[in-house]
Amino acid sequence: MATLRIDYSLSTLVINLFASIVKADAAVIEREEKKKATAANTKEKKKVAAKKIVTDVIALVDEAYLFALENETNTYFSSTSAKLSTTPAIKMKTNFIDNLLRPYILVPSKCKVKTKKELANTINQKLELFESKNLLALEFLSDDDPFETKVKERLGGNFPDIETLFSSSRIDDRFMTHLENDRLLDALGSLVGHNFSETLYSLESSASAITKAINTDGYDNEGIQRMIQSIWSKCLSKAGVNTYAWQGPNEDSEKSLKERYHEAFNSSQTMFGEVLTALDEFKTFCSKHESEERGIFNRNYVMNSYYYWEKVLEGEEKFDDLDLGWERHQRLLVGPQQVGSMS
Repeated sequence: MATLRIDYSLSTLVINLFASIVKADAAVIEREEKKKATAANTKEKKKVAAKKIVTDVIALVDEAYLFALENETNTYFSSTSAKLSTTPAIKMKTNFIDNLLRPYILVPSKCKVKTKKELANTINQKLELFESKNLLALEFLSDDDPFETKVKERLGGNFPDIETLFSSSRIDDRFMTHLENDRLLDALGSLVGHNFSETLYSLESSASAITKAINTDGYDNEGIQRMIQSIWSKCLSKAGVNTYAWQGPNEDSEKSLKERYHEAFNSSQTMFGEVLTALDEFKTFCSKHESEERGIFNRNYVMNSYYYWEKVLEGEEKFDDLDLGWERHQRLLVGPQQVGSMS
């Protein structure tokens, strides 16, 4: 009997312990659920408040500029990992307007009636600059300057109206600073990511060389485009402009972006001529060492690779490196045994 009582007591103890654990787990789950519900409710209230701010500011902006105030709900905001202090509920599509409103979208309680009026006035003033500065007409570009003339020829139709202009994601604070300070070429450069490589196409010498390269020498058009963009990027980088982050010159530099664009344009013309001359020599190399089919492949492979046309510039002693590069490329595609049979 004593043994039965001990077993019974032990069983009761285990059952009670298990029940306590289950109850504690249920309490933890309930607390977590309440926490989630509270967080979701807080986020929903913040989203509603943010939408009201955006709606109220839009109502105060000139109707002619409403296209610049397009916005969308930030889907990440609803995520459990999104922080309320750093994740906006609403995102404005125009970069500089998003930067203006973001502090208030993050903390709606900071945005009073007066604040909304001030924000709307600031937006109106900044958007009016696009008309007062007449940026789209490109009249600020000099017809007597070779580079600026080519910019006007190549980019004149890119932005037929202000709404098209605002389809760009690059209308940011840097762009607006250039615009406000009458640095219109700098503003245009920021808008196109500093990519004025198309100016090289407009040069008479370049145009005839490009036509010859495609129609006579067997280079493909895409390769030519990549080569020209690479030349421009390299020359622009040497002039001190970061083409990858759409940034201007270093803060300690006295040169404006306008000066750097002109510098890159002049050096690009020189490098473009050097590359075309070197590619002619490379074409001769290909015809001496390989079949016509493989030669065409190699020429286009060079055109499509920044590294390889850089090697071409270094001279004929480097051409063998290109041939080795082609073989390595083929090994990756078809395997070493088949490459041997192709040589």
